Amino acid sequence: APASAQERCDETSVGLELPLDGSPIYVNAEEIELRGTVDSIADGSVLDAFARRSDGRSFVAEGPFVGLPMGSELVHEDVAAHRYRVRLPHAGPHAVTFAIGRIASAQLRTRSETLATLRGRLEVCALRAPGLVVGDVVVESAGASGETVEASAAPFVGGAALLGLFGFAGLFARRRRSRDAWPKLERRADRAVRASEREVARLGPAFAPVASGAAEVLEVFRGVRAHAAELQRAVARIGGEGREAATRRDALRAEAAVAVARGEGLVERLEGTAASLVAELAEQHRVRDIDERAVRLGRELELAVAADREARAEV
Repeated sequence: APASAQERCDETSVGLELPLDGSPIYVNAEEIELRGTVDSIADGSVLDAFARRSDGRSFVAEGPFVGLPMGSELVHEDVAAHRYRVRLPHAGPHAVTFAIGRIASAQLRTRSETLATLRGRLEVCALRAPGLVVGDVVVESAGASGETVEASAAPFVGGAALLGLFGFAGLFARRRRSRDAWPKLERRADRAVRASEREVARLGPAFAPVASGAAEVLEVFRGVRAHAAELQRAVARIGGEGREAATRRDALRAEAAVAVARGEGLVERLEGTAASLVAELAEQHRVRDIDERAVRLGRELELAVAADREARAEV
């Protein structure tokens, strides 16, 4: 286990590093703090547990980029310091993972390709007892069992308000995304593919491979949706209230949430392709208009020269 697994985890200590390959850390704590940033050399973006900066100076709420158990609540955030305090549900341990699948889908890369482009670290720090569990190693938490850990500047209600302002309606595990998101995503995907087909018909046969590619991406999207549905059915089949059953359900739900993120990435790619085709058609029209204006102006000049010749011939 990492050396940090033996250290006391408080506001100043180093937390346990979250594996960027998506391997889970099992948490048996009431509250954790997620810290740190990760750089992507593939697109130059920087992300933390909940936000991403792709250009400019501001971090935008495009996450979360960490998979958390159902029922988790973000109770405080410090965007400037890249620290997010999360209250976990009872009956742990729970799996916490880095959402590399979501990033890979957005970049249209495999997980291994994406992992090779990531630099930096995210840390998980247990702030409330009983602590982090990594295999058989328990990370000591910052307070004794039952001890209250003082919240930062904002209490829970304030943190919830900040959460809304920051662009979240709760952690993705609480947004009912795993099931409710799919019908809307399917409609968006269908619209994007139809839009691409219309623009390709206008642009001509040179763009036919784009329409074929969009149809192929749509089939991949539907496969991801079917996989997510099977994960949900698997969750429903797991009975019992024991630790092992709860951990397995959390792992499957986290995988289903990653599938939603993959679906979102595919839909965004389809919509981006449709928008690019519209822009291409507009550019072609613009160039055609320029050509037509140039021809018209040339003809006007030719007419002026001809008229001048006729006038001189009459003198």
